[in-house]
Amino acid sequence: MARYIIEIADQRNGSHLFAPTRDRLRGRWNFGNTADRNLRSAGLKRMAREIREIPGQHVAVDTDKMEGVIFDPLGSPTHEVLWENMERIMDSHKQEFGAGKKKPKPTSKVALTADTLKDWLWEMLCIVEAGQGVLASGSDQLPTRDEIAKLPGRRRRDPWNSGAQLGTGKQGDEHLVKYVDVVPVGSVGSVGPKGKEKEPAGA
Repeated sequence: MARYIIEIADQRNGSHLFAPTRDRLRGRWNFGNTADRNLRSAGLKRMAREIREIPGQHVAVDTDKMEGVIFDPLGSPTHEVLWENMERIMDSHKQEFGAGKKKPKPTSKVALTADTLKDWLWEMLCIVEAGQGVLASGSDQLPTRDEIAKLPGRRRRDPWNSGAQLGTGKQGDEHLVKYVDVVPVGSVGSVGPKGKEKEPAGA
């Protein structure tokens, strides 16, 4: 079994939407990414001077537990001092950051099915390939698109489309299909560490 972890991080200190849960995830804030930008905000200027880097939110999948996790390092005891420094700056610039900023919740867990496992892995891979995230320390290598497609279950073709999408995918049916990469559960092995496909038991 494998554990995959990515950190949201790009070259513009941006946040990005995670389609399977529709959450907006904060990306890593790096002082180096602001060097060529005109920071007119007094609060951001102070943040840039006093805090060099703020970790982005992480997305993790544990295929053994069949669990997806979104966690924020700022909510962990490891970054207690960092959060206190950020809070001090935000309190000094309430007009910019707002009042009553609360410490982020450390984790949000989601039980995964065969279908949603494929959704999460696909989205994580897309984020990394698009330069919006990076593999975090301790993560196994993400499986490829082909490896995800071969996993048991069905992947949502478009997680943002809430319509019926009743197409069959067969030639002549022009309607949109809701699921793609449909593989009967139990017909193939699981994806293990380094994205390698495991053989079914007894094969």
